Amino acid sequence: MEFDEIAEDIATSSASFTDIRRNGYIYVDKTDLIYQLACKRDCCVFTRPRCFGKTLLCSTLVELFKHGVEPYDGHPSYFRGLAIHKLWDDKGKYHVFHISHSFIDDHVFKDAKLFAKSQIEEIVTQAKEFSFEVPDKAEDQDLGKILDSVFSQAKRNSLVFIVDEYDYPITVGDAPKSNYNVIRSVYEGIKRHIDKFRFIFIAGVTHYDMNTFYDEYPAHDLSYDPTYATLLGLTRDDIFKYFPDHLKYVARKFFNRTGPVVTKSDMENAYAVLEKNYGGFAFTSDDSQRVLNPWNIFKHFNDPNPDLGKHHWLRPTGEIPPILKKIFTELVDNYELRENLVIEVNKNKFTKVNSFERMDYRVLLAQTGYLTFHKLTDNIVYLRFPNYEMYWAFENFKNFLKGLRYTEAQEYKPVGKKPL
Repeated sequence: MEFDEIAEDIATSSASFTDIRRNGYIYVDKTDLIYQLACKRDCCVFTRPRCFGKTLLCSTLVELFKHGVEPYDGHPSYFRGLAIHKLWDDKGKYHVFHISHSFIDDHVFKDAKLFAKSQIEEIVTQAKEFSFEVPDKAEDQDLGKILDSVFSQAKRNSLVFIVDEYDYPITVGDAPKSNYNVIRSVYEGIKRHIDKFRFIFIAGVTHYDMNTFYDEYPAHDLSYDPTYATLLGLTRDDIFKYFPDHLKYVARKFFNRTGPVVTKSDMENAYAVLEKNYGGFAFTSDDSQRVLNPWNIFKHFNDPNPDLGKHHWLRPTGEIPPILKKIFTELVDNYELRENLVIEVNKNKFTKVNSFERMDYRVLLAQTGYLTFHKLTDNIVYLRFPNYEMYWAFENFKNFLKGLRYTEAQEYKPVGKKPL
């Protein structure tokens, strides 16, 4: 298998569900889980670290609720051939509001008035697509009143609301605390018209008690639900089922195989190397449900010269954002780093978070992917480094504290590259 035979199989990270299906890219079918998620008739919250596929999941839900699984506009359903195609029997036609904060310029989030205005513009633009009436000069009016005006025109159970990176406006650098009020205004507007909504999905990185945004908000947090532990990320079975040729190519490069034959043992060894360096992420205490970071894996699979020294999660910018500097420093100051380090955190610190500023640094490290679940008890969450890359990030950070430039180039020594 040569690289040019597999080079066009994997979509870019920005591709939507319809882009992937329309262009014939490999799509890892987890729509059986998406079906279970979409059958819920309530508000669902789901958090994962960056680069895990939340945006793709949101676009999949948008397509499902907009068009269902039947052909439309002269082409077959983009769900044809996927598990959900035979499962989904909801014939409803929904108006889907889809807001992605990751596509809004950062400067907007540094001014709560600009942020509120951007939310109005998004709502109004999409409401017009549904032929809803909107007030004149809506962008100059109160966000709550605009939401009331738009949502009141909908029929019962006819709306779907999907938010991607819901927490970005309160975690981006220099974001004012008043951004919380803007987010509250949106969810309070939904609450006032909750009977109009068939499904609400809120995706992000950091996890909060939803009472932060609305008292007694009827939200179901699925972030740590074992049912959805592998919804995002790649399992061993995913890689061997959907990417066998890519894995063979990587095995040949990793182990300098010159002949045409790559053995099953070579593939197993290549997977073990990838898992050791880029896997290990867990969102329950079940070891069988650990996943690999898709961003790193796809970067390797799309590289004609894959090398474990080219890890992609940690970008070689030479700088580290202030918030990461703060929480990295706290971990380095409070723990003696070692690859098998286990950290204990009271479970309440995960479930009773009401602001980004008050979040325990260990919880934030877990939610952003630098730590992951090791095991859980009734009261304690045990955390560890998910893989060697993340452990290395902190080892390299100690150089940063000594005044050295924080980079990823020379000192990263991936493990397991020799055949096992």
